[in-house]
Amino acid sequence: MSKLLLVDGNAIIHRAFHAFPPTLRNKEGVLVNAVYGFTSMLMKVLEEFEPEYVLCCFDMPHKTFRHEIFPDYKGHRAKIDEDLAAQFSLVEEVLESFNIPISKEVGYEADDLIGTISKLAVNNWGQEVLIVTGDKDLLQLVDNKTHVILPKGSFKTLIEYDESLTFESFGYYPDQVVDFKSMMGDPSDNIPGVKGVGKKTALTLITKYKNFEGIYSNLEQEKPRTQRLLSEGIEQAQLSKELATIKRDVPGLDVSLSSTKLSDFNKQELIEVFKKFEFRSLITKLDKFINEEEVQISIFNEGLDETSYKDISDLPDLTLYDAYVIYSDVKLVIGVEGKYYQSATVTQKVCESLAKAKSLTVIGF
Repeated sequence: MSKLLLVDGNAIIHRAFHAFPPTLRNKEGVLVNAVYGFTSMLMKVLEEFEPEYVLCCFDMPHKTFRHEIFPDYKGHRAKIDEDLAAQFSLVEEVLESFNIPISKEVGYEADDLIGTISKLAVNNWGQEVLIVTGDKDLLQLVDNKTHVILPKGSFKTLIEYDESLTFESFGYYPDQVVDFKSMMGDPSDNIPGVKGVGKKTALTLITKYKNFEGIYSNLEQEKPRTQRLLSEGIEQAQLSKELATIKRDVPGLDVSLSSTKLSDFNKQELIEVFKKFEFRSLITKLDKFINEEEVQISIFNEGLDETSYKDISDLPDLTLYDAYVIYSDVKLVIGVEGKYYQSATVTQKVCESLAKAKSLTVIGF
């Protein structure tokens, strides 16, 4: 089964900004630590998990439906650091070079877009889904066909969470995430939870009664103090559960499976972007990332019979004809005596090597 990778853009950029030093600047003095961290993580995920489809989701700089429910949602957060804010457009430039589409929607967070698209991908598109994020809230989306990837440290280690590993790591299952947060809240988002209930008590309650409804159906079994806290805090608990729940039915999203196809990108264009940001170490990884050594070249002869060659040196002597190579990104076309025969997908480097080896004229467009 093919895989769709959904990237939580805001979470990864924030994580990268704090994980990589502020000394990462290009020669113009532009800070690019978040861009570098995001890009290195993206390349690692694409290489390690090999998704066929990719989409990156971002928050919009506007209030969401959660602010309508609770005006103080995320109200304690300081204004975003200007050095961080300036790097979002640079990350989008990197994504454009990779031909990876972006999704944003006024009134919703990236989490809600990911929740909606992941459900659509599994139920309607027949995909397995991988979600890469730095936010454990998205663990609530994990099921047998949807896994969450959380980077560790400076993105050198990627941990893929299924249902079992979620429980082993945090003490609750994916379908208990919002129930857990309804009890203890989430200070990072200013979700209140039940006053007086901390992590230990919340985990105990979830373990004993499974979910929000089970907890409130068994209050009489708890100690008087816990009964009082839960009874007095039921409205806050209900509010917290609603705030913590990722929407899976955002309306009007202009996304299709075909639009997220990881199409071939122009390697030279990507190199130019990396040079601009002075990502020298990432440029050296591109050949491995593209995996050019495994390319098989296919050439159609004049009778349109396909012959395949795994090595440029094995190709027939096309110099007997008025032949040349035309490439558009990484599509190879052989022109012989005014006729054009399209090959399988290969890399630009292979096109250029073929031309050099066989003394052909190269036309790029």
